[in-house]
Amino acid sequence: LEAIVKGITDLREHKTLISYRYIHPLNTGRPQYLSIESLLRKHPYISRSGNNILKIEQGVWFINENLLIPPGFTLHIEKGTTLKFSESSIFVTSSATRFLGTNEQPIVLEPIADKWGGFASLEAGASVWKNVRVNKALNINKNGWELTGGVTFYKTDIELEGLSINQSLGEDGLNIVQSAF
Repeated sequence: LEAIVKGITDLREHKTLISYRYIHPLNTGRPQYLSIESLLRKHPYISRSGNNILKIEQGVWFINENLLIPPGFTLHIEKGTTLKFSESSIFVTSSATRFLGTNEQPIVLEPIADKWGGFASLEAGASVWKNVRVNKALNINKNGWELTGGVTFYKTDIELEGLSINQSLGEDGLNIVQSAF
């Protein structure tokens, strides 16, 4: 694959080859999703709108355990929202995501302290991330389940605009695997 990226300092477009090799550890030790009712009880900052929409309202939310969104929904995060994760917490979804920040009010995923467990979207519906900042994410490594990216999209078509990955602590900052982007 070949990607065209725009340089931050020189604003020129640069072409770069992207390796398409990926280890497939997606099921060994993978955390199990809770029922939607259990998810909403454990994470009161998430609300349900209709049958298939989950929403995280604007605010700063501290997450001290895994945030696991089951398939069959679309997760919306409001602009200006910050999710702060404990070091051992991961954010995994098999539902589409709509993270629609703005330049003035980005969506931020970051640690409470020095680092957090990372994000993965696995076999989810088409997703959109605009003006999202991901800070100090490790690669997911839980109970023998390991992904190499701090942010991973696997079989999830993703539209990215204004994504910023800062001080990534994983092997890779971003992995997009078998996904249109």
